[in-house]
Amino acid sequence: MPTARNSAVCVANDRPRARPRAENDRHRRRIGKRPPVDADWDAVFAACARTGTALEIDAFPDRLDLPADLIRLALRHGAVFAIDTDSHATRHLAHLRYGVATAQRGWLTPDSVINTWPPGRLEEFLHEKRSPYR
Repeated sequence: MPTARNSAVCVANDRPRARPRAENDRHRRRIGKRPPVDADWDAVFAACARTGTALEIDAFPDRLDLPADLIRLALRHGAVFAIDTDSHATRHLAHLRYGVATAQRGWLTPDSVINTWPPGRLEEFLHEKRSPYR
């Protein structure tokens, strides 16, 4: 069922200057502390795919968003992803392996992860997202 949060995400993704990465505050789970948000993920992921907005895979151990089942759903919609560590200290950079493992559980290949792309392809993706004529 669509919610106000879903509508806000979908509208924001349609803006030409929207960031090319959708942070998973839409999911907002914290393992053992906060449950995930209930949303119409089909609508959110369809909007991300339509607008070229990459979805974040947060590798920090108490988040590990998006979970594998939602990654697979987003992939079916044609979404792309960015893996990050949500680092707040240099020692947190080691968490990248958890994000890669989460992406693998979601059946992602490097072709679907923008921070594995060659620089020219990534620059093209970023330029297209920022074009008002997309």
